[in-house]
Amino acid sequence: MEIVFQAVANAVCAGASYALIALGFGLILRAAGVFHVAHGFVMSLAAYTVWWMVPSTGLLVSCVVSLIVAAIVGLSTDKFIYRPMRIQGAQRTQLLIASLGILIFGQALLSLFFGDDVQTIDVGPLQGSVVIFDGVRLTYVQLAMLVVGLGSCLIYSLVIQFTGWGRVIRAVSEDTTRAEASGIPVHQTVSIVLAFGSVAGAVASILIALDVGLTPTLGFDILFLGVVTAIVAGTTGGLGVVVAGMGIALFREAGGWWLSAYWQDAIVFVVMIGFMFLRPQGLFGQKIWETR
Repeated sequence: MEIVFQAVANAVCAGASYALIALGFGLILRAAGVFHVAHGFVMSLAAYTVWWMVPSTGLLVSCVVSLIVAAIVGLSTDKFIYRPMRIQGAQRTQLLIASLGILIFGQALLSLFFGDDVQTIDVGPLQGSVVIFDGVRLTYVQLAMLVVGLGSCLIYSLVIQFTGWGRVIRAVSEDTTRAEASGIPVHQTVSIVLAFGSVAGAVASILIALDVGLTPTLGFDILFLGVVTAIVAGTTGGLGVVVAGMGIALFREAGGWWLSAYWQDAIVFVVMIGFMFLRPQGLFGQKIWETR
């Protein structure tokens, strides 16, 4: 029974990070109208920035710089690539192809400069583990994943629901034409959303890299889990994606326990296909891929 409790505890911690990825991705999808697979490159870049800087600056400073880098890359991606394409009347498929090109090119650069071997980050003050209950042990990194992930999701929800900036984002996400007619600077808002969503993904990728290490494809691998979480949740609200993220993580843990680690992502893929066919609106009632 102890192994079951351990698997559940691991899943709860990992699920908080999946939820954070889903929030960032879903925010970009709804505001920018693009299936932003380049989000995977931004997350990998953030993790590698921490890995590269930690020996000289320490964990905290490297994380702060990494989040700034992620925000700049996200904002620049919209300003110099997506925005000109939108102005020229590009369709979603064209934006997706551009995003895929950024992902492929970015991953190739990371592979060129840092290699393809698995790298580990010195976790510094987060070394060690603690017994939670009845023999269930979590590392301090896992506890950080849980606390930071849930805290970030809560902050996200409060900002989107109860601030003026959040109302502007919701207006742009629902109807860009009406938002522009009401005086909202749509293009600038979308760029800020790309920056904000990139920071959310970067936080999750850094936490996951601290836990399991990183390769150039880390961002794309965890983006898949975030996208599935968003589809299963059927909402961009904080609570919904947290529930879905922890559910997806539980399925992955169960797959690794009953079958093998090689089946974990395959099981998640089956769950995604099942929801898309049987309950496309997700658990909380809206098709995540239905954007303006």
